[in-house]
Amino acid sequence: MSTISGSSVLNPKNRFGKILHKLIMRVEHIFDQTWVIIPSQPILNVFIFLGTLMVILVDAPPISFEALMIGPWVFVAWCAMGTASPVGTAIAHHLIYRHQKKTRLFGFWLRAGSDIMMLLALTAYLVAKFLSPFDDASVYSTSILIGVWIIQTLLVVRDLWALVLIERTASRLHKVVYGGGDL
Repeated sequence: MSTISGSSVLNPKNRFGKILHKLIMRVEHIFDQTWVIIPSQPILNVFIFLGTLMVILVDAPPISFEALMIGPWVFVAWCAMGTASPVGTAIAHHLIYRHQKKTRLFGFWLRAGSDIMMLLALTAYLVAKFLSPFDDASVYSTSILIGVWIIQTLLVVRDLWALVLIERTASRLHKVVYGGGDL
């Protein structure tokens, strides 16, 4: 066992040893589960945000949004959605898990809006990829992108379902408090 300044790294008597021991126990607990929950949304959002920034900042051939035959504004809208959506989702996460009442409800709506924006941005990019010339690399990356699109679609479904459940619960509570029928 290694030592730092004469004391054992994993010695539970020192502060670093306690922290490291807790971390090891948490990691072991995670891998002990039958199905490990992976935080896919934050990971996807970080890399979509960084990818969008790279597209904006790096001088490379543009994404062929012209093939969508909608207009040149699509690229600007795509860049705005690709950067604003991950930021909105991060703010929504904070509002949902750190606040109460109306602020928390706003967080649920913000998360739904941000996830819908991300889905629209991914859809536009996916359609542009389908309409561009294919090679093996395009086929491979498009198939992976379809998986990301499906995950994002499921996140939107989750958000909308959460809003439906919140509204249903609020309506039932309103009936109980203010009358108007049975549950």
